[in-house]
Amino acid sequence: LGLSAFLGGSSHLLENYIGKPAHVTAWMVQGVSILFVELACIRLIEKQKHKRLLRAIIYGLFGFFVARLISVQTFDVVKMNSTFGLIGFVFVIHLVQYFQKKKRQYLNVPLSIALFLLPAFIHGFSITYNDWINQNVISHIILLPCYYILYRSVREVAKLHTQLIPQSKPLL
Repeated sequence: LGLSAFLGGSSHLLENYIGKPAHVTAWMVQGVSILFVELACIRLIEKQKHKRLLRAIIYGLFGFFVARLISVQTFDVVKMNSTFGLIGFVFVIHLVQYFQKKKRQYLNVPLSIALFLLPAFIHGFSITYNDWINQNVISHIILLPCYYILYRSVREVAKLHTQLIPQSKPLL
């Protein structure tokens, strides 16, 4: 996710020199990143039937994302994919886990996703510094610490989750 934000911000900064292909590359990296985050979240769900259904939905939506991105090549496709992936999926799964298990680590993920409202606000309201450092560049710069905080939160959930799973004994 951080790589996609860095590539996207660099694409905006150097848009006159490198053009649209750099944006599409950053957007594709974003889509793959969201896919991996969604797949990782499925590991938190206990029922196999629900896991299979969610995987099918995720792969279907990823296929739709790729098709739309290739056909229309607009940021709106990325916004929709990221919104569904982070808010509609990751946020909800971790919030449900928090209410079921009462572990603070699960709540930190939705709270860190809420931080993404700041770059969305900057981008949506076109808050700029100058012609080169516009809402696109500023929002991408702010995305980087947001992704880092999300990473730290997800890492804590992963540590907690692996502690809850019984570890197998080593072979030797």
